[in-house]
Formats: sequence, structure tokens, C-alpha cells
Amino acid sequence: MIRLLGEFGLVENRGSGIRAMVSAMREAHLEPPQFEDHRDYFKVIFSNQELLDPESLAWLNQFAGLLLNSR
Repeated sequence: MIRLLGEFGLVENRGSGIRAMVSAMREAHLEPPQFEDHRDYFKVIFSNQELLDPESLAWLNQFAGLLLNSR
């Protein structure tokens, strides 16, 4: 079935999305996902990481009490 869908251009090569995701995470300096392979399914676990350093977070937190809008 997957092969047939691939011939019609409806799906990518099997597993290519996972390689692309891991590569993108590596380039962004994020921890790689963990994979668990079970009999009927597989599970991907992503770490919850801070994207900003503590200094940047402290700077942003100074604005927490302000009533800001998109204007």
C-alpha cells in the first residue's frame, strides 16, 4: 500500500520525515527525540527545553505586569 501511494506521489519515502526532523533538531541545537518501538506502534518523546537563556527570560519577565496588545 505504501509503495503504491509513493508511486502516485501521495507519500514521501518511508522514514524520510524522521531523518529530516532529527537533522533539523540537531541544527537547532535541541536534544534529539527518543524513539520507543512497540509491537503495534512507535512512540516519539521530545524533551521540553527552554529556548531562551535565563538572562533573556529575566529581561522578558520585566514586562509580565504590563497590559500589552498587538498595536
